[in-house]
Amino acid sequence: MSKKRIVVGIALNFILLMILIRGLINILLVEVEDYLGYILSEITFAQVVAPMLLAIVVFIYLIALFHELISGRETPKFINALRLIVAVGELAIFLINFCIVVPYAGEFSLANNNAYLLLAIPVMTFISFFPTKYEYSSFGLLYGLIGVILYLGAIIALSMMYVINVPYRFLDVYTQEYYKIIINVVIIVAAGSLSTGLLMLIAKPRYKKS
Repeated sequence: MSKKRIVVGIALNFILLMILIRGLINILLVEVEDYLGYILSEITFAQVVAPMLLAIVVFIYLIALFHELISGRETPKFINALRLIVAVGELAIFLINFCIVVPYAGEFSLANNNAYLLLAIPVMTFISFFPTKYEYSSFGLLYGLIGVILYLGAIIALSMMYVINVPYRFLDVYTQEYYKIIINVVIIVAAGSLSTGLLMLIAKPRYKKS
């Protein structure tokens, strides 16, 4: 990337990291009697897991951008791949909230932490990709879904084994028909695929015709 794009990328990702830290502080630093139990219950929610992973990857990506700015060496491919995976998770959550969660709940609220989790973090994640100029391989559409598929598989399997309480009603295999679960999973994977394709399109370099 050009130095101008790197500087803009650093600025946008730093803002994103600050928003992530603020959102996670609001979620995790609370006074409850059983704090360990609270944390174990919260980390089953995608809205908590995704920002935690995204914060780690954004921090690593910022270091890589500073290194690229100083040395001129491109950001390693695996960092760009990790960034795509965690960003897809955030954007998929954004789409799923409005396609599944809100209809199930019957209401939409930005009270408490929802302003960060439902809007600020996914929107800033999306914006942070605009300075990026990286050619993802054709496998990007597959590995971009790794996070979404792993989360779905783990949550459904663990809830079926009664290891955890299912965090979302639309994934509860015991209170609704299996076909509804399948439909919801298809919607979630579709949201992840749409998010992956969109981020890859934004990041794709635009080559000028000779």
